[in-house]
Amino acid sequence: MQQVLPDLLHEVRSALGDRLVGMYLYGSAVSGDYDEGVSDIDLMAAVTGGLSPDVLSALDAGHHRFWSSHPEFTDRIDLIYAPAALLSSLSGELNASGTPPILATVSPGSPLHAEPVSQEWILNRHLVHDTALRSMAARWNVR
Repeated sequence: MQQVLPDLLHEVRSALGDRLVGMYLYGSAVSGDYDEGVSDIDLMAAVTGGLSPDVLSALDAGHHRFWSSHPEFTDRIDLIYAPAALLSSLSGELNASGTPPILATVSPGSPLHAEPVSQEWILNRHLVHDTALRSMAARWNVR
């Protein structure tokens, strides 16, 4: 896992440029339950600005380049692209206007797609905050 994460980060950074605020590892890889060759890798990328169709296309192309180089991870990446402001919110709540922000996700069995924030987001946001932001932020901070 530690050998492939820099390649994935490179592809994400190439697609997002300055919009990438940080990339955070969470889940089993942080909690100590990661099973090499079996477990998926849970990541969250904090981004600024919207994820336009062009940016989503660049991310999708980057994911495919990554998977071409690391086919053993084709169905083992669970990556959420979230607005940095939403990730940094202590409550993880939706924005004040009542319009849910858009997240982009790629997960095992599901290609990159954009969708409004759901209730599941609050759980994922707390997992990231409780595991990744405390234990891995300095290591995976992009800036």
